[in-house]
Amino acid sequence: MRAAIRTLTALGAAAGFWACSNDTTTPSNQVIHIVMTPSIDTMSVGDTVRISATPIDNNGNHVAGLTVTFNSDNPAVATVSTDGLVSAIGAGSTRISGTTGSITDYAYLTVLQAAQDTIPTVVSVLVSADRDTVTAGDSVPVHASPRDAAGNPVAGLPVAWTSADTTIATVSDSGVVHTLAAGAAIIRATVAEITDSVTIAVLAPSGAIARLRRRP
Repeated sequence: MRAAIRTLTALGAAAGFWACSNDTTTPSNQVIHIVMTPSIDTMSVGDTVRISATPIDNNGNHVAGLTVTFNSDNPAVATVSTDGLVSAIGAGSTRISGTTGSITDYAYLTVLQAAQDTIPTVVSVLVSADRDTVTAGDSVPVHASPRDAAGNPVAGLPVAWTSADTTIATVSDSGVVHTLAAGAAIIRATVAEITDSVTIAVLAPSGAIARLRRRP
């Protein structure tokens, strides 16, 4: 009888060990995935976005107090700080990973080239000269200020300079007038197909004011 009891006890212990060794139930509060927000995003070069990473347990609950490590698969496209701030660096695609323990999930990013700023429409060009009367042989800078419909200056546009009569004066691409003979030097500036001009009186070297010739 005692032998039978010992046998049953041994069998019971073995059965208990077998049951424990084959128990695949996930322990409560164990992280099974990480929710990355936003999980998919499109950015432009120069933009930033903050990604949050929320560890979730097997019961669907948020597990607080865990450290999540962020990483970018392609730092040439986007970098990420330790607190999840993503900075778009260059056009392309990359993944931002969030890892806690052995669990990793991803956010997927597409980075586009930054949109070009819209250039206001030029409606007028104000042309001026540092001096409006010079002696033949002198040089004088001229300036062009493109303006939009509200009268605001429009910067960064190329200016094409021309002289109405190159026997009286010429003008360089940088806007410097070189006078050659007495007369009226009409200097034109064209910006975005808008043209205006300034007239410089060129005196003869003797100091007498040259008679201004009519120009078309």
